[in-house]
Amino acid sequence: MRRLILTVAATIMFFIGAGFAEATVIYDWVTLGVEYGQDYKISASLKISDQEYYAGSFSRSYADLEDVVVTYLPGGTKYMDITFKPEKFETEHPYVLLGSLSTDRSTIKTLQVYVPDFQMYLPNFIFWDDGHDASIAMTVDSVDGGLDPYAFGLTGGPYKWDHFGEWASRTVPAVPEPGTFMLLGVGVIGMVFWRRSARR
Repeated sequence: MRRLILTVAATIMFFIGAGFAEATVIYDWVTLGVEYGQDYKISASLKISDQEYYAGSFSRSYADLEDVVVTYLPGGTKYMDITFKPEKFETEHPYVLLGSLSTDRSTIKTLQVYVPDFQMYLPNFIFWDDGHDASIAMTVDSVDGGLDPYAFGLTGGPYKWDHFGEWASRTVPAVPEPGTFMLLGVGVIGMVFWRRSARR
């Protein structure tokens, strides 16, 4: 009886711990084509929780977004990296990034910016470099931006980029879906009670 109680308790603790476990799913920006600015490489990621992954939608405060890095590669040789940070709408109004995933969850299907202060929606979200000498605007399928060549000591061009592509998943949750836990739990508890009845 004591062993049975310990087994059941351990099973319950396992499910409680699993319920609080949260994995991170990462979606990376993947450039599929370049309208102009082929010497610029865009590195951007969006992180969502495994719960959002299974729900198929997510929301992110602008303050929780990852920095975007643009690498300038004139002639294929790295010249510099420019780090962009998320910027509030009109420099002072925070926003929330809302998104939904494709049916197979391999890509992000929609992205939309909501500005609570104005109760309005925008099609893209903006990033600025620290000196505000460069900016970048991102959507679900495009990235465009530009920089001040004098501020960065550049004499060649172009100073703008316009890429199109998609947000593709890099990782998938290591934690099984809730339904998997339920089936496993029923199976373990069933085995415990079967062993108990067999001993009788």
